[in-house]
Amino acid sequence: MPKKLFGTKPGCTPLIQHDIRLRSQTQMPIRDTSSRVPAKLVSVLKQEVEDMLDTGIIEPSRGEWVDELIERLGKATFLSTLDLCKGYWQVPLTESSRDFTTFRVPSGLYRFRTMPFGLHGAPATFQRLVDIVLRGADTYAAAYIDDIVVFSETWEEHVRHLTDVFQRIQAAGLVINPKKCHIAKTEVEYLGYVIGGGSFDL
Repeated sequence: MPKKLFGTKPGCTPLIQHDIRLRSQTQMPIRDTSSRVPAKLVSVLKQEVEDMLDTGIIEPSRGEWVDELIERLGKATFLSTLDLCKGYWQVPLTESSRDFTTFRVPSGLYRFRTMPFGLHGAPATFQRLVDIVLRGADTYAAAYIDDIVVFSETWEEHVRHLTDVFQRIQAAGLVINPKKCHIAKTEVEYLGYVIGGGSFDL
């Protein structure tokens, strides 16, 4: 039962759910062209999205399509790529899930306390985590699973953007692997592309 019968926010029925089924496993959803939002409506749209998030109507998705992300990055002058140290292992497993990860070695039985690599659904969970961490920083930071990139047009912006992203990552209790990071470069390799100088190449 809803907490109240009358209200200005929608309820959520437990009686049915809607299920979307593709005709085949290889069929991809149709990617519609995004409409340009007039500048005067950007703040209105942002508030509407925030309201829908708060009421549970929508949730963060897996992020942008890779080609769209690469196109955005190609325009940047300064780029940094960040690697989270053994990223999946930084996500705790629920107590009820741990026995499912039990493995045997000569010294005995062990189970994971954190999310192991290769676990079904792990990439989606990690993507959701990074999307939460970078929420609100989408104009200068993005991630595809555990590959984080920070991109800026000027040096001053890049220092500010990097500082913000570092603070977000630290606040989330996550650790960056310094050996796998590339900081403040004019050209980086990201998702198989060489990006920088206003262009990108395979």
